[in-house]
Amino acid sequence: MNAIQDIRTINALLTEAEQQALALGESKPAAEHLVLAALLLDEGSARALLGVDADKFRAALVSTHAAALASLGMPAPGALPPATANKGVYRSEQSAQDVFQRARVLAKQDRPRGLKGSHIVRAAAEREHGTVARVLATLGIDREAIA
Repeated sequence: MNAIQDIRTINALLTEAEQQALALGESKPAAEHLVLAALLLDEGSARALLGVDADKFRAALVSTHAAALASLGMPAPGALPPATANKGVYRSEQSAQDVFQRARVLAKQDRPRGLKGSHIVRAAAEREHGTVARVLATLGIDREAIA
């Protein structure tokens, strides 16, 4: 892959991650939204690596959030209204920034080079704690096996 394709992939990932976050009622994308975006890429490497599609991952994400709230004695909210997009400079949670930077390193190590959805998934799976780790556990996916 060349630099132009990487730019297209980056644009698709960041745009879709933001849309996924907003649709789930969150104002800034986090690592889990980047994974969702990776699962939606046409190239399919993230879906092949995880063995699930974006709909299944999203359902597990919602379930994971509900379980976390229930563990605190709080009821899960109904469907949240979409959040409003931030104006100006792209903003994301630190977890998304960390996963994205790690995915870029993984992409540079692979041959042929080029950022793929599987790099996002692998980078997110390397994180021992956090929402992505809990979602993968909910899905019965061994994060260490894919990291």
